[in-house]
Amino acid sequence: MIFNFPEDEIKKVKVFYKFHDGSPITVVFIHGYASNHHGFDRVSKELDKLKISYFTFDLPGHGISPMLEDTVMHINYFVKISEDVIKYYHLKNIVLVGHSMGGGIVSLLFPKISLLIKQIVLIDPLNRTIYSQGLSMIGMVNSTICNNPHKLAKIFLKNHNEYKKQFENEYETVVIKPFQTFSNNPTGYLKLGASLLSLNVLGRIDKNIKNSLKPITLIMGENDKIFDATKTIKWIFNLNKGVDVFIVSNTGHAPFLEDCSSFLKYFFRSLKIKGDSYE
Repeated sequence: MIFNFPEDEIKKVKVFYKFHDGSPITVVFIHGYASNHHGFDRVSKELDKLKISYFTFDLPGHGISPMLEDTVMHINYFVKISEDVIKYYHLKNIVLVGHSMGGGIVSLLFPKISLLIKQIVLIDPLNRTIYSQGLSMIGMVNSTICNNPHKLAKIFLKNHNEYKKQFENEYETVVIKPFQTFSNNPTGYLKLGASLLSLNVLGRIDKNIKNSLKPITLIMGENDKIFDATKTIKWIFNLNKGVDVFIVSNTGHAPFLEDCSSFLKYFFRSLKIKGDSYE
């Protein structure tokens, strides 16, 4: 098998998974910018209860995955390493799920491994409508990401205070600590953020969604302040009218954190999986 990276480098990427014999699919999660695999912990637990295999990992420089020897802080790099991780662990029958930047990675990745993919799920994904939020929003995110993670968290989460109170440990692990790691390499992470705004990158995302022969589900937080739900849905649906769309009410940029039960209802519906508590 041909990889983009040496195998000893691929093995440095920290992976987390549970495989079940007889599972018809393997759900592969790719997290977003300034995040880590723990964001999907509650969703993974529900999949485990249903004996559905799942697999996730921390991208290099995120969570507990180190920077690799030749890490380049650009989304194209993360697309290549994600491809290699999936191939290295011989994953197949994949439902490829990406949140935010992870949604952009998924959109750029799935044509490269189309024979391994059964379905695509995009959660508040990176898309061209970010420019409609205005350069002031982008500038504010860049200026606060290293020195004021709590302020940034209030933008990401519609119900910030309620979520923080109910899931204090998860809030620190998934929302705050990842932002704090940016202070170790602010220039590198800001370069990564800049690559997400590349018109070339956004154009390739559009092209792949438009030409996809795989089923795509789009799940949006109703009150996302990073990618406006109404504009994102309109944009992506115009690219591909076969996309299934679900909106999680009263949530922001991470609906699977703020209202996991409602998110799971739509997620399982898209996968045609029945969970006792979600139908």
